[in-house]
Amino acid sequence: MEQKEIQYYHTVQLIAFALLIFCGGFLLLSLVLAVLPMLLAPLSAMWREMIQQIVYGVLYAAVFLLPVLYFYRVRRRACPPREIYLKPEMGADAVLYLFAGLAVIALAALVNARMMEWIDPATAQIDLIGEVAGSNRQLILRFIVLAVIPAFVEELLFRGVILSNLLPYSKGFAVVASGILFGLMHHNFSQLLYATVAGVVLGYIYVKTRSIWPCVVLHFANNALSVIEAAIFERVSAATATTAYNVIQLFIFTAGILCGTVLAVRANRQRMTARAATESEPNGLHVLTCLRLFFAPAMIIFVVVCLTQAVMSLLISLWL
Repeated sequence: MEQKEIQYYHTVQLIAFALLIFCGGFLLLSLVLAVLPMLLAPLSAMWREMIQQIVYGVLYAAVFLLPVLYFYRVRRRACPPREIYLKPEMGADAVLYLFAGLAVIALAALVNARMMEWIDPATAQIDLIGEVAGSNRQLILRFIVLAVIPAFVEELLFRGVILSNLLPYSKGFAVVASGILFGLMHHNFSQLLYATVAGVVLGYIYVKTRSIWPCVVLHFANNALSVIEAAIFERVSAATATTAYNVIQLFIFTAGILCGTVLAVRANRQRMTARAATESEPNGLHVLTCLRLFFAPAMIIFVVVCLTQAVMSLLISLWL
């Protein structure tokens, strides 16, 4: 293999090992959460809920941060890792991409829900982000652990580390591959399509804006909306909640279409400039070469593990 291919293959292997570390950490997190209620049984309900959410949030962040630390520690020994786009600017383009991306992800969520309804009607009403507790205190805790923490740590690993280090070889392939890995990471067949589309959208925005923060904001907004919508259905009548949900969805799709149209018109007017800005970096690899070398042994193991867990979760839901 050429030197560029060797570097790419080594990068994919390190990414796969980092993702396997993530899988191991997530398994440990599940075990801790299974045992924790028994350990906290003597405490009052308020303290149990608070401690469980705090432990979950801390361990969830650690599950994503450990692979990041592993990747950069090992990568530094072989060759310098790619820089994460951490510039804090949120310009007009970032706002346009934010609303357009939110609309695409919302559409993917609706398609995903219809697909799961066809496969298993019992899963049709399962919220994609999880249930929300009733009290204000519990709602705030859930808001933090389901929207704030995932928005940062998931973007840091999948856009900051995985996508950034695949970009030099093929931008288009890097965006799609990182999105698929993001979908597989959820270990849940009912979220696979939705999360994959979200991963591709977030990756595209990361490349276009050259900043991780629009991705963090979009990720946060998407998860926060799910928490808010679940809370609305929990706290008001079904008719009022349905109306509020429809208004929110209408606003998201309207704003998304308008912002997407502006971006499309602007891209058409600046086609030559945009094409020059989005070309693969010098000495990049052909997409077929990237695909052929992507399935390194460790990556195959990660994909098999995730698909096995996703299929098992689907079979269990169908069986029950």
